[in-house]
Amino acid sequence: MDFLAYGLIKNHIMSSHRIPERINITIHSGGNGFDIPFPFGTIVVPDTPDGYCISSGCGSGKTESIKSLIRQKWDQGILYCVDTKNECSRMYQWIMDNLIGEILHGETLKSNDVLMIHSDTDFEKMKEYKTHPELVIRVRILIITHVRFFTDLIDYFLLYEPNNPNPVVPIFDSDFKKLMQQDNLRKYILLDETPLFLKPFITFPKGLLGVFSEKNKLGDYQCKSQMNIKDAYDTFIKGDSLDFYKGTDRLSQIKRDVILGLIPKYYSDWMGMKDKNCNIHFYPSDLIHSNMGSHVIIYEGAGDVLLGKGSCFKLLDIIPKYNSQVNFMEFPLGLSRKHQPDNTEYTQLVKFVCSLCYSSFGKTLIVIWKDYRTDDERTLTKEAGKSEWADKLREALLKEGLAGSNFTVTYYGASDTKSTNVYRDYQNIILCGNWNLPPSVSGQLRKAYNSKTGQDEYKFWYTIQLLSRIGIRKNDGLKYTVYYSSDYPKKFIKSLDDYLNKNKITLKSKKTTTDPAWMARVKSIKGGNMYIDKIGKLIKYNSALEKAISDKDKSFQMDIPLDVIGGIIPMRGKKQRSNYKRLIDFMKNKLGIALNIPNNRKSIKSKP
Repeated sequence: MDFLAYGLIKNHIMSSHRIPERINITIHSGGNGFDIPFPFGTIVVPDTPDGYCISSGCGSGKTESIKSLIRQKWDQGILYCVDTKNECSRMYQWIMDNLIGEILHGETLKSNDVLMIHSDTDFEKMKEYKTHPELVIRVRILIITHVRFFTDLIDYFLLYEPNNPNPVVPIFDSDFKKLMQQDNLRKYILLDETPLFLKPFITFPKGLLGVFSEKNKLGDYQCKSQMNIKDAYDTFIKGDSLDFYKGTDRLSQIKRDVILGLIPKYYSDWMGMKDKNCNIHFYPSDLIHSNMGSHVIIYEGAGDVLLGKGSCFKLLDIIPKYNSQVNFMEFPLGLSRKHQPDNTEYTQLVKFVCSLCYSSFGKTLIVIWKDYRTDDERTLTKEAGKSEWADKLREALLKEGLAGSNFTVTYYGASDTKSTNVYRDYQNIILCGNWNLPPSVSGQLRKAYNSKTGQDEYKFWYTIQLLSRIGIRKNDGLKYTVYYSSDYPKKFIKSLDDYLNKNKITLKSKKTTTDPAWMARVKSIKGGNMYIDKIGKLIKYNSALEKAISDKDKSFQMDIPLDVIGGIIPMRGKKQRSNYKRLIDFMKNKLGIALNIPNNRKSIKSKP
């Protein structure tokens, strides 16, 4: 039997076993939009390419609708981006089992039209990608993780030229507007769940800037020319332990060339900051521009909470989202995360959790803190997937005679507290201890999505994701129980009740702003707006100033030499302290902060 005949027989066998998607979308005639018939209503995705957030509820069938879109639009170029490698593999296998051999507009989908890239991908495929990364542009369906999308060759992932035998890609200059308005883009950029772990494209020690610096005629440091940057890199950094990328493959070389090309763009900001590292970030908001050529779609079950406030992604919402009956029941908790509990306190917790499990019908998911905290809030447990609280509680419950098949213990922030179906057959969830995320988390979210999502909304979103891991997500109209410890705020629980049972957002969050606390304070002062830029540059030089302004610390003194502030906040004419008198007076009289500008570095006092 020849290879072609074998292939035809194989495709026939595969076709006979293909399972249709639970949600079948309807493509708009003459446009790139489509309708998604979710269980409780239809979401209409407009024809106009733009950034969209589909908010349909957890467990509504988002991934099934994505499969339907891929089936009907793979010939226009698909980028499927998801949180974990396992999720990548599942989608890849579904495509191999269900779409290979399918025909669209005279084109047949072949196995080499589909590429999955992550660290556990087949060695030969990864080797080919590292050697010839431009070949991804020809792939019809590309599957990658969120992290890789924003830390790898993002422009290569977006471009689509399936019939170009030798695609050529210029070195990326980070001009996303120009990139997203090109006509050779994948038509659908599909982000299954919201990317939240947004690592920088590159991080390197600030000290390396010295290699790329030179003094001008005035004696100030400036960035070298592009040619001299490359020469300095080849001479002092290439092949060294501080090299940006250790690989010798073409992929690593392209990444290095991107970084070297972007150094002049970021140089001034880097020189003016106090941070030890220089970072280049690519964010989801970078992709959204007028007249863009792709649909960039985030599929987020609770998108109305996470990205519903001022995001650059247009919210496509549906109400209602849930029909289960969720009962909220409080139980006492006298434990604190900051301190390891004594035996008496811990025994009480164990017995109480046991009683809740025994008295509840069905399986129970138990959630507790990850680790003990010292007073300065440093994490003691570093190992991924390990939890001092969770491991200890699991062992204690088993010793009490609780059947291991009837419960699971996890911890707040664990990978299985969102984006998973493994607990969909559980009837109960126990929340042991209130959990608050650091403000930096919501701060990065606002920056990455141009949103106004505050800390309260972020915690609310996370908790909805957590509760939706159990059977609530099945929307089967049955009863489910949420047990919560007494340290949870009553208003917060009431908001969860309203959201899950009444399909309403009643969370009374604090007034949110995209401005950090220091900026809000300066803006509130008459005439303060004119000093925002200058103070912001001083904060980059000394980050302690931000806390001093936010905390209204009138004992704080900031020392910065004249030649340094002259570079950070240049003034016309000769460098002299009097140029900064108005700034000094404003900070002293309005903020209570002393700005000391000595004439040279030797006169600087030690920083507070």
